[in-house]
Amino acid sequence: MSRTEWLKAVLSAKALRVVAMTSIGLAAGVTVSHAASNEISKLAANLTVLRGEVESLSDQIEQQKNETRGRLRSLTAQEMDLDMQVQKESLRLKQLRLAREQHLEEVRSGDDARKQLRPVVLAGIERVRASVERGLPFKKSERLRELDRLEEQIDKDLLTPEKGSIRLWQFIEDEVRLTRESGLYQQTITLGTEELLAEVARIGMVALYFKTSDGRVGYVQPDGDGWRYEEITGERERAQIENLFDAFQKNIRVGFFSLPDGLVFDVSRGGAR
Repeated sequence: MSRTEWLKAVLSAKALRVVAMTSIGLAAGVTVSHAASNEISKLAANLTVLRGEVESLSDQIEQQKNETRGRLRSLTAQEMDLDMQVQKESLRLKQLRLAREQHLEEVRSGDDARKQLRPVVLAGIERVRASVERGLPFKKSERLRELDRLEEQIDKDLLTPEKGSIRLWQFIEDEVRLTRESGLYQQTITLGTEELLAEVARIGMVALYFKTSDGRVGYVQPDGDGWRYEEITGERERAQIENLFDAFQKNIRVGFFSLPDGLVFDVSRGGAR
């Protein structure tokens, strides 16, 4: 039994007691004594106090009810918000799954394309390698090593055929640029039986002249399927080559130069004829 119910029961019992005593006194025609009158006053005062406590408890209960309703409304709002978040996340999960399937399909399609592109790129590397082998022996070992490295990376799947094709195209662009540019470089040459580090003057990819540290000069010329470094001893030819090296070192880019192998080099255009 709650406190409120207990208070109501006590009040009801005391009220009944007062009514009963009053009824008995009246029925017997007995005058209420002074003690009985005090008892009634006390009961009335107690009744007032109890009524106040009941009202206070009622107010507290009502306040608790309001607080409970407020919490319920807040929890309901949170539940609705969570439901919306769950729905959003469910939709996002569906979208991610769809995107994943599309990506897997693209990957599968890309795998087929890569399988078809791979032999094309490798064949392109072989054609470019053959061109480097036949061409002017300018830094040939470095250029061939770059092609070998590219082919190895594709063979070992360290590089996709797509990226390999991009790298091959960049190499081809570098090769084309060599045909348009001229300048001084250093590289190892084979002069007779000697391996020497020499200064070389490259004229596009048409001619290559060398000058060793001990003053020997010459140029490369075809020799069967390869090339041979030929030393020049004639004073006129040596002077022509020395003049070419001197012009490159002074960064002269205007004028024509006659060269020992019959070429006439136009410095301003970077070409030979």
